[in-house]
Amino acid sequence: RQSQRENGKIRVLAIERMLTKDRYISSGEILQRLKDRHGITCDRKTIYDDMYAINRIIPLEVKTGANGGYRIMEFDWE
Repeated sequence: RQSQRENGKIRVLAIERMLTKDRYISSGEILQRLKDRHGITCDRKTIYDDMYAINRIIPLEVKTGANGGYRIMEFDWE
């Protein structure tokens, strides 16, 4: 069984891998993929906190509303 800390690291990396420039992904879809693919369950607040952390390194675009979600913004590493 993985520790909470290990789960947190795996969760953030798994979420980062789900993000693309082409399509928004909702927090609900992220929660479902985490559960189905990695056996990780958490709440939406945890996803929001993880997105905040990811956004400190990789610029994210957030869209609210029915078709909202997260996606990677176009950016240049330089």
